[in-house]
This record gives sequence, C-alpha cells and structure tokens, in this order.
Amino acid sequence: MSSHWLLKIIPLTVVLLAGAPAARAQMLSVYVGNTPGDLAGFEAWLGHPADGVQLHTGYKGWADYTGSVGWLRDVYAGVERQKFWSIPLIPEAEAATLSAAAGSNNGAYVTAWNTIASALVAGQPTGTIYVRTGWEFNANWFPWSALDGKAADYVATYRNFVTTFRAVSDRFVFEWCPNIGDQGMNPAEAYPGNDYVDIIGMDFYYNIAWDLTDRNGLDAWNYKVIESYGLQWLVDFAVEHDKPVAYSEWGVNNPNGTAYLAAFAEWLANSSVEVVYQNYWNSNAAFDGMLSDDQYPLLAAAYLEAFGQIPEPSVGALLAVGLALALGGWWLRRKIIRRQKMG
Repeated sequence: MSSHWLLKIIPLTVVLLAGAPAARAQMLSVYVGNTPGDLAGFEAWLGHPADGVQLHTGYKGWADYTGSVGWLRDVYAGVERQKFWSIPLIPEAEAATLSAAAGSNNGAYVTAWNTIASALVAGQPTGTIYVRTGWEFNANWFPWSALDGKAADYVATYRNFVTTFRAVSDRFVFEWCPNIGDQGMNPAEAYPGNDYVDIIGMDFYYNIAWDLTDRNGLDAWNYKVIESYGLQWLVDFAVEHDKPVAYSEWGVNNPNGTAYLAAFAEWLANSSVEVVYQNYWNSNAAFDGMLSDDQYPLLAAAYLEAFGQIPEPSVGALLAVGLALALGGWWLRRKIIRRQKMG
C-alpha cells in the first residue's frame, strides 16, 4: 500500500494548523539567586522548565570580581539551562574607575576580564555564552555609572571588555542594558556601537513605592511604555540599530498588579522586534518580587496564566487535524477501490 497520500495531507495539515501568524517566541529566564534548588522550586511551581537562568557574579573587590565567576559556574554546573551571565563591568574597589579601565594603562582590568572569560568558556565548552555587562549604567548605584560626564569612559571600558572576551572566544554574545526611565542622562550617549553590542536590553520594575497603583497596575504599565527612555524607546532604539531586545530584569511588587502583568505578556506576544529573552526577578533580594512563595497570590496566578502553561492546540487546530485525516482516509479508500477494480 502506497503512503504517498501522506505527502498530500501533511502540508495541508501544517497550513491549517498554522492559521494566524504565531507570536514571536522568546526564552523565559528567571533570577532565583545562587541556589539551584530555588530554580527547581520555581520550575515546579511554574509547571515546566525555564529556558534559562540569570546569574550575577560579584564585584566587591578584585578577589570577588574574578573568583565569584568560577564559584558560581561550578554551583550551576549540573543545571542544563541557558545561563544568562551578568558580569560587572568593573569591580567596586579602591582606585578602580571607569577612566582607569578605559585608558591604555589598564592591564589589571584586562587580566581580570581574561580570567573571567576563560572561566566561562571552561564551564561551557560549546554553544553561545550570553554576557550582560555594565547594566543600569544610566543610574548612579553601580561603580560603572556613566552619569556626570563619564559616558565616554563607559563606552571605552565596555569596548575594552568586549575586545578582551572576544580574544578568548568568539562564542560570546554581549548585551547592553540601561535602566528604564530618565535617570539623568540619555542612555544613547553611552551606546558602545553596533560592533560591540549584540542585544539591547532593559531593566524595569513595578515598584509601588513610586509607581501608580490604580486599575490593577494598567496605568503604571502604560507609563512604562511611554515615559522618557521607556519600553517604547527601547524598541525604537533596537530597530534603529537592527538589534534584538531583552527584558533583562523585571519584577512586580503590587499585590493587585494583575493588569500590569497581563499587559506585559501581551506586549511580548505582539512584539514588532525580536525578543531574545525575558527574565523575571523571582527573589526578595534587593526587590521584593518573588511570586513562587504565595507572597502575592493574585500576581502569582496572573504570571502562571501568562507564562506557566504550555500552549494547547486550539479548537480550530484540532478540527483542522480531523479534517485533514478524514480527507486522507477518503483519498486512500478511493485509491484502494480503484486498484481493486483494475485488478
């Protein structure tokens, strides 16, 4: 019996299943801290594995800056998830400055960057290694802040960092990541250039200490989109530079902010630009955003509704499969009857 009829039916099934254009897929990442068991707990709560995990290495002194990378790499060595590394641009140490790292007499920085890059490559012999560095540079809380006329030094340091890493391996992908909003500068002033940036990210949090809380967070969401150097700015800037985007850190601490969360899920689904990943801050370290511990029941339910379910075939898709199989059976029966008559 010939199976050539399958070649006729399968394309029809694929077309019918495709239906409307699907939303762009992005990797779902999560920050849980330095304990793989917390990742396992998050995934059990989520109902399926995360695509990736965000890992932050230390910067409180030179020893922490270089030593924490190998330590954290080994802690997560058995976790088969995409690692999204957040590697500080420079350490917080005496005489460690952007101007020093940007200059020609920066051997200590190059040595440290080489050590870090080599540790990451040793921990991942194959595949892409995602590195975000110098994030939230447009604010004043990290030692690599580009405020107060330091944008040029930031750019030069970022380029030196990337150049050093690329000398170790060509598998690194680099993310440039401002904080949302007007923190005192136009982030574009500190853009290192397309040759040094692969992904343009943004960190943004819904914090009830200063964000709107009416309409279950919808007004807060709308403002995040339209504010100066907000989410729409991110998309427009990425399009201008022909780069994909990432929502590198996001979190919510409004217990009733379900509309905000749903609006972000819709924003992702309808994105006009490629989204590499989105990373939720499922932790109470530095920001009380944990969802998997029933801290915010309504928010947790909204997150699970948006991201915790593997999409099931729609009724239309199931009907399409049934129709395709019925047509295949009809065609096959006709062929069998025709052969019987000829025989």
